[in-house]
Amino acid sequence: KVSAGETDPVIIVSVLQPFEVDGSNGRLSVPNGAGDFIEGTVREFPLAWLSGPEARLGFSGGHANGDFAVRAANGRFALGFKRPMAASGVSLRGPGRLLGTDLEMLLSLEAGYSPSGWNFAVAPLTIRKDGRTVVEFEAKGTRAAGTSQPVAVTGTWKVDLQVLASEAEAKGAALIPGKAASGEFTGSISEDADIQCKVAAVGRDPSHTLSANVHADVDADGDFTFTVPMRLALGTDTSEITAEGGVSFERDGTRIDAKLTGDDVALEHMRLLALPLAAVEGCDVPRGGRPIWGVLVGPIEVSFKRLRTPDDIYEGVSGRFALRHESVSLSGGRVWLLQHDLAVIVGSVSFDATRQAPY
Repeated sequence: KVSAGETDPVIIVSVLQPFEVDGSNGRLSVPNGAGDFIEGTVREFPLAWLSGPEARLGFSGGHANGDFAVRAANGRFALGFKRPMAASGVSLRGPGRLLGTDLEMLLSLEAGYSPSGWNFAVAPLTIRKDGRTVVEFEAKGTRAAGTSQPVAVTGTWKVDLQVLASEAEAKGAALIPGKAASGEFTGSISEDADIQCKVAAVGRDPSHTLSANVHADVDADGDFTFTVPMRLALGTDTSEITAEGGVSFERDGTRIDAKLTGDDVALEHMRLLALPLAAVEGCDVPRGGRPIWGVLVGPIEVSFKRLRTPDDIYEGVSGRFALRHESVSLSGGRVWLLQHDLAVIVGSVSFDATRQAPY
């Protein structure tokens, strides 16, 4: 029996059967394959132990409880929870802010190993707030035996955006203009990752929808490039937009280099895209020192054949926005007016948190 903890044990692991280890190759075998080989107990495990100080997503509170067992036979091992592992008082944090507090979390997990490889299944991970499900996540992964083999993953997820937006501590999340979002993903993970994800979101008005196909290549540092064709609809008014570019996480902020293109785009749809961008970065109308574009820095180019407003239609709209910590500037802005006159537009918005009117 082995236990671990700073004062009282939070993990207790007991080996229930004799086992043998081959000294020549280190392989472990259990002569009696009947019954559990190992059983374990997790009691009041601090979830903050799972998050490093540099983690962009992690836990800052909450304790988990559960029981698990390992079975072994013929060189195969299988791990599973006897019942879903439960955690209460969970605080989930993202980049520079809390995503939610006083959450409940349930996790069902199975994993297996054999000479041909290993596999796992999260079925599911559920996060709740006041009895309502905020997030439900399921995933499966497999890896063949051998060196340099990738992990193949598939899964689904669902998010209740209304519950997320009601979280007082999720400062920017109230900007999320939706009711629910869901998706499914597949991927191949080794030193880097290639992820494909289908996303669907519905607004508080059921006729307001977003659908997208996300392709992302993620490197070992978590930086990624992306291509996202999407379709937005507000009733019968629709826009099709493609976003592509790259994101890297640096000490002074999140650097983005992106381009948005489309043939026939409504300005209102662009506003909807900008609100979740602010929420992701944890930026509220500034009272704490950040502008609405948060810690994002870098260029964002736009190029639309037609941009529609409620009153006008503009042709050949293009420009380059430069996001900095203290300002956003537009250079090279161009638009053909209906009178076939070319208008050139430049401008900037500055931000100073020390001023009564920061913008």
